[in-house]
Amino acid sequence: MQLSTSKLKALRGERSWSQEVLAKSTGLSLRTIQRIESEGKASAESTLALSSAFEVTPGDLISTQAAIDVNFTGRRVMQGALLLIAIFSTLISLFFLASDALSYFDLPTLVFTYTLTYMLTALSFGFDGLARSITGLRYLFAKELLGGKAAVFLAKLYGCQIRFCYTSAVLIFLIGSIAMLRQASETQQVTDLFLLLESSAPVVVLPFLYAVILCECLIRPLKIKLECEDISTS
Repeated sequence: MQLSTSKLKALRGERSWSQEVLAKSTGLSLRTIQRIESEGKASAESTLALSSAFEVTPGDLISTQAAIDVNFTGRRVMQGALLLIAIFSTLISLFFLASDALSYFDLPTLVFTYTLTYMLTALSFGFDGLARSITGLRYLFAKELLGGKAAVFLAKLYGCQIRFCYTSAVLIFLIGSIAMLRQASETQQVTDLFLLLESSAPVVVLPFLYAVILCECLIRPLKIKLECEDISTS
């Protein structure tokens, strides 16, 4: 866990304890106390010992630093990468089973859906928030994550981004539907009407597919990870 070094020193100072006295009160070694006060990193057992000695809850010792503290390991990164590959491989397999995979790809629709999502993110959280939402995707591969208020903020940002993505899909659907209806009203031949539906219908539906892929396969799992990690340390 990432503890607040300033809180630890303040609590020790309030009691006029030296590091040696704190070590005896907690049953920890002096070297462990010095390391925790210097780096802030402590095991769950050490955190419980410190909170008991200071008569506070473990959550009172948790750091509320601006930066999110993470622990990346080669094994965890590999596991995350393999899981993502498995998820998207399953989706591609489903595409091939249902129809030609190219039927599910429309570059302009894909670009409009995601671009509008990130533009709304920038409008709400600024370009700094937009950058954090993109770089924060790396936390999917973290073994341990602790960020306090920073993690809470990022989870809230991703929650809004999910809504922005589905909103973008709805807007594209409505605009495409209106255009399709206007063209249909000008079409006199039944065969031309079917051709119009065949060419236009997928375009107005695809934004929802792209929204689901981005939100439910990437952003929502990351949002849940941030929320659960933050709760587990409080």
